Amino acid sequence: MANVAGLLESPVELNQIMLSPGERAEIVVHFEPGEETILRSFKGENGIDQNDFEFLKIIASENLKETKEIPQELSTEPRIEAPTNAKVQTFNLTTDSKINGKEMDMNRIDEVVTANTTEIWEITNLGWDHNFHIHDAAFRILDINGDTPPIHERGRKDTVFIPSGSTVRIAVQFGEYTDPSFPLMYHCHILLHEDKGMMGQFIIVEPGKEDEAPRYLQNKEHSEHH
Repeated sequence: MANVAGLLESPVELNQIMLSPGERAEIVVHFEPGEETILRSFKGENGIDQNDFEFLKIIASENLKETKEIPQELSTEPRIEAPTNAKVQTFNLTTDSKINGKEMDMNRIDEVVTANTTEIWEITNLGWDHNFHIHDAAFRILDINGDTPPIHERGRKDTVFIPSGSTVRIAVQFGEYTDPSFPLMYHCHILLHEDKGMMGQFIIVEPGKEDEAPRYLQNKEHSEHH
């Protein structure tokens, strides 16, 4: 029904869904009166699923009310599209918890983004399984290793899973708010990896101000913006 940053265009029927740390999904489940079910997490073949476990038991009321039919059109919000001249940024994720060969530096600005633009970010995972989360932005997956993403992954997102050896291209839509002194972050959302420094920072600036944007912030003890 919905993934990380909004409703899908139409409903998708699934029995299972893969969610990496930071990813979310909104689902609708059909129940009969008094029916019981358990939501389970299954150990997968990637490097982040560790164990099978049960995490939620649901017992439906004996007095369930009929709900309206799910509409076949869930959202009319335009798809995120990158223009033909979109800026392309490349990011390499590695085993040593670095992005483009760098660990997080709270004073360093890694990328400068122009307000109200859409860029293509190409992210290649050269290490363990990672995912990639961008603060204060929404994106659409363009392709995974050159292939169209699964239908339930075609909505607006802010976090994407990138298995080892994979390349994902996303169209990232940035907003209008600008503050060159207050950077936003992108990072792997697996806690162990981001704690080791697998993070970077970007700022959003007004058009024409890109060359004036600072690349380092002096004595900035905490520059993260959620």
